[in-house]
Amino acid sequence: IRFERRLDTHYALLKLAFSLICLRFIDRFC
Repeated sequence: IRFERRLDTHYALLKLAFSLICLRFIDRFC
């Protein structure tokens, strides 16, 4: 259970980082 929970947290952080990168990328070209 701990491992799955850790994986979910890692996925959420990865998603957050990806969205931040996307926002920066969009800001550059807008």
